[in-house]
Amino acid sequence: IQLSKETVDILFEGKSKKTDVIDIVNTGQSELQISSLQMFTSGLKISLNKSRLQPGESAKLKITAYRSDLLKVRTRPCILMITNDPQKSRVTITINAK
Repeated sequence: IQLSKETVDILFEGKSKKTDVIDIVNTGQSELQISSLQMFTSGLKISLNKSRLQPGESAKLKITAYRSDLLKVRTRPCILMITNDPQKSRVTITINAK
């Protein structure tokens, strides 16, 4: 599995919500399965267009952050992705919201 970025910096700049996209590419020789996406804080909405990727295929993980909810959160927001990749079975995506 290869991600375009593992840390997302979100600058609201007066807006109530912001969206960012992470590209996920299967760089291996067998099918990549994304079995689970977990969030540990409120204020985020995520959507994945594909959960099974053939070798060379890519998918998009869309992350939408809501300013009012993220301001109330005490811990740093993050997303945990569980895959069948033997090298990276657990991928953590950190969200930095300002």
